[in-house]
Amino acid sequence: MINETFEVPPYEPQKRLLLQNFLHFIKPKYKQMSKLVPLVQYCNANFESQRFSWTDLETQTYFYQNVISDPQVIKYPPSHRYATRFLKTYIDAVEAQKKEIDQNILETYLGLLNTPILDRGMQDIGYRHFEIPYSSGESRTIIIKMTEQLHSIGLRAWEAGYFLSEYIATNPTQFKGKRCLELGSGVGVTGIVLGYCEPSVLILSDYLDSVLDNLKENLHNNNIQTQSDILPDLTSDHQNVTLVKKLDWEKFTGKEIPIVPDIILAADVVYDLGLAKDLAQVLRYFLNQKTESGSSPFAIFATTKRNPDTFRFFIDSLRDVGIEHSVLLEFDRRLIFEYDFMDSICLSKLVKIS
Repeated sequence: MINETFEVPPYEPQKRLLLQNFLHFIKPKYKQMSKLVPLVQYCNANFESQRFSWTDLETQTYFYQNVISDPQVIKYPPSHRYATRFLKTYIDAVEAQKKEIDQNILETYLGLLNTPILDRGMQDIGYRHFEIPYSSGESRTIIIKMTEQLHSIGLRAWEAGYFLSEYIATNPTQFKGKRCLELGSGVGVTGIVLGYCEPSVLILSDYLDSVLDNLKENLHNNNIQTQSDILPDLTSDHQNVTLVKKLDWEKFTGKEIPIVPDIILAADVVYDLGLAKDLAQVLRYFLNQKTESGSSPFAIFATTKRNPDTFRFFIDSLRDVGIEHSVLLEFDRRLIFEYDFMDSICLSKLVKIS
């Protein structure tokens, strides 16, 4: 996507460059389901002049051809609700300039309005595309099926997960060749970013069957192949093995996970006082073991501090089972994702108290 070249008309060089820049800006925003108000503000400030206008009929035509009609967008589209709001916002911007609306854009918008939706929740489910630049210089596009509904805990992405994903992409060598376990994998943003770091074993876990099914679909769509629940021998030197496991923290015995992970990861799992002590016990089980190399495992947690009392209770629960919490040093964030509450996200390292 970063190096994508769009076919644009033979305008004079400056206008041609502005059209290319507009398409490079707007396409990933649409595919990410980015927030519309700042998007319009940016376009008005940067792509609205006498030389070039993002609301011109010709620009709309190239937007439709290169974005709405893109084969990947058609295969993995944004949610029905977002696509409708996006096109309505674009049409409003065009009408505000008293310009003609592209017929294909108008027909697509009207088609969305007239599409019958039997399950109202389905209109919030769509695919978000993210370009992940790793510090190694490599870039990967990941595609995540999720919902925009706030109450769907395991079927949408949360900001702490984005934050942890940026940390992983910034430090890929920390995870290469390691055995990694993620708790509360959800839609799989963090797990997929981690999977491209080439851990030797990657186990992603969650509890609800609907969440696990969606997680497996997202792994498949990102060409990460998962193994069956029963592997021949995970104690040997496996490379690039990915496994999805159902994990109930309340009934955890340790037998559910066939390895001792080098690194345990989790994002936005500290939100329920009722689960804090169960989660602490799961961590206690792993952090009190030795890895295959004889070292001690550690955990990296990303937590949004929505309620200071809940976070403090979790930290106390860790201390009660002999786990030390420390805040990780700042890292070179690349701001791949959009955040509302980045300042309230805490990135922590958890280890057994020696």
